[in-house]
Formats: sequence, C-alpha cells, structure tokens
Amino acid sequence: MKRVQSYRSIREDEVSNVINWIASRAGSPVNLSQKIHVLSYSVTSRAAFGKKYKDQEKYLSLLEDTVKLAGGFHIADLFPSIEGFLQWITGIKSKLEKMHKEADQILENIINEHRRDKEATLMEHGKHEKNEDLVDVLLKVQDNADAGFRLTIDNIKAVIFVSFFYFLYKFLYLRYYQA
Repeated sequence: MKRVQSYRSIREDEVSNVINWIASRAGSPVNLSQKIHVLSYSVTSRAAFGKKYKDQEKYLSLLEDTVKLAGGFHIADLFPSIEGFLQWITGIKSKLEKMHKEADQILENIINEHRRDKEATLMEHGKHEKNEDLVDVLLKVQDNADAGFRLTIDNIKAVIFVSFFYFLYKFLYLRYYQA
C-alpha cells in the first residue's frame, strides 16, 4: 500500500495532463480509449523509470515495430526447412536484430543514468533520497550479495520489457482491432 501511495503524485500529474489535453480540444472528437492507454503507459513509464527520458517514446516505437514485424505473417513460416534463407532474403532477421540493439541501448542508457544519479545523490547527501522506481529496486537487488542470486543487466532489461509489453499489446489491440 505504501508503494502504491508513493506513486500518487505521478498518477495525479499524468491524469492532469490528459484532462488538460482533452480540454484543449473542446468541440473536437477525441479517441478516449487511446488517451487512456497513453495515460496508463505514462504512469507505468514514470513508475518504472522515475522520470521521462528523451528516448522513452523511441523505445515504445521500437517495441511496437518489433511486435508488428515479428508477429506478422512471413513466407518463411510456410517453409521452415529454408527459413534461414528466406529470412536472409526478406531481411526480417537483420531488421529485428537492429531494432533489438537500439532498444537494448536505450535501456542500457536509462540504467546507467540511474546508477549515475544514485551515485551523485549518495556523494552529495550521503544517502539515496528520491522515491525508488522499478529500475532503482532492480539495481538494489542486483547489488545485494545476500539475496542468494544475482540479477544481470539482461535480467533487468527483460523485467522492464515485460513491464511495457502488456501496455504495448493493449495499445496495438485498440489501434488495429477496434478501429
């Protein structure tokens, strides 16, 4: 309950942004389903990352493109014995690998920035003062040698990916199947 309450200001701020956006379009049609999804994504994003990052939208766009590319029908699906050859011809595999590297780099930058912020706060104040977000909690678990296991950076990135995947799925569903 305490953790949920700690994100209250984030929820209030994001809801206020949506209300102001809707008010600025008075008299115009508004896709409320999409706006509510964006609101959910924004709250989740700020709870996971603590603040808005410059590459956050690019990350979501990359995830969306990856899901569309990987989830669509491909001729290689019909011919599994020559799948590698067909993927090479169509360029799907290289496109997916490129998108994965870009998304991976964005998450790496966010994680590294969290580490730098944490170190700067520790040096300045002697303690970590800000509310912890998902990345902070995962980094704390990674640093905790007594946990009996150790999270890798790839584990942290996977948890972040899964956190956003549900919202991405709902967003794509609303966009393509309820239009």
